[in-house]
Amino acid sequence: MLFRSFTLWLHNAPAGALPFVGLGLPGNEIVCGACTFLDAVSWAFVPQALGTAFWPWAVPNVPAAVGLVVGAQWVLLQAPSSPCNALTGLASTARLHLRVGP
Repeated sequence: MLFRSFTLWLHNAPAGALPFVGLGLPGNEIVCGACTFLDAVSWAFVPQALGTAFWPWAVPNVPAAVGLVVGAQWVLLQAPSSPCNALTGLASTARLHLRVGP
């Protein structure tokens, strides 16, 4: 079965937080204390409703994309709590590594 799109979902986001989804290539992450951030090449603001946000990604439908690994991560600005004292109001999800394949 060939999938031409994929949707990244964020659940239980705090009210008032501004979610951004990032896409990039894994292996060039930024480490800050106990947190690790994807060094994304693309960030998109995604409005949330009732703690949920989703972003559909059009998976490249070309033979050259097969085997490509893409990193994805949600970052929240204006979050009420943050694991990092240096960046108050910033929270993030775990990084995902997605492999494009048949």
